[in-house]
Amino acid sequence: MTLLRGFVASSMIMVLVVAAMADESPSLTFKVGDDAPTLTVTIEDGLVEITDADRERTWNIPFDEEMVSPVGGSLALFSAIDMNFDGYLDLQVLASRGSHNVYYDCYLWNAQRDSFQKDRNLEKIANPIFDGARERVTSFCHVSATDHSEAEYSWIEGNLTRLWHRGLSYDDKTERFIIVEERHFTESQIERHLAGLPAIDDRTASQIRSAARVLLDSDIASEGRLHGEALTEGKEVGAWLFDLENGEVACFEVALDGSLYLNRGTSEGTFLIEFGEEITLGERVY
Repeated sequence: MTLLRGFVASSMIMVLVVAAMADESPSLTFKVGDDAPTLTVTIEDGLVEITDADRERTWNIPFDEEMVSPVGGSLALFSAIDMNFDGYLDLQVLASRGSHNVYYDCYLWNAQRDSFQKDRNLEKIANPIFDGARERVTSFCHVSATDHSEAEYSWIEGNLTRLWHRGLSYDDKTERFIIVEERHFTESQIERHLAGLPAIDDRTASQIRSAARVLLDSDIASEGRLHGEALTEGKEVGAWLFDLENGEVACFEVALDGSLYLNRGTSEGTFLIEFGEEITLGERVY
């Protein structure tokens, strides 16, 4: 039988079609968006067929039929999910699967062209997870029993940008693990760093914007300015002040290990900000 499952998570809607048997023809019908068509997706003769019945048009996408046979259980063949967080459902089609890593062909809905457009960057990401609450794409790539990498991406000016990457590998010669971590900085942030001025990497700045929107119900209205340095939970932190669009000023503390805190002042205290399925305040730490 074909199993159809629906999930609603924050602003993200995901619909998965899973084929339990190789000889089945799974199908999926979904509405792309409020001002976009309703589409039906099927697999026939090595093609993913997308039909817009109202406008009498069809798209065909090549599909490797060998992927229909489940590997170690039921397998999601395609899904409708907002992958670039623009309010439109996009199409994700299974491209390849190993014992640990899964890759997808990703087709983003282009509202101006009224059609799907393949994204070459998303298809390179192993095991992508789309976080609608934080508008982030995360990835974990299994390389071997000792090696792996993980990364986080954001859409910046329409381009998928890697904000952070961490790789773990084992060196047989030294018999030690090697960890390499990379963070993305904008040109203005690099200029500040080269000038000897404090700067926040783009991933942290994006987390601060998301936290302000969720926890303080307001968007950030200015670039942060360093207020001072301190110790929070035994960690060196930089206290950054941000003007909010509601007229208030928020203080976020940034630790070197990436931890982020919201400082509400001496009377209300300082709290660890937790980023999971939702953005929440953890326990008071000061």
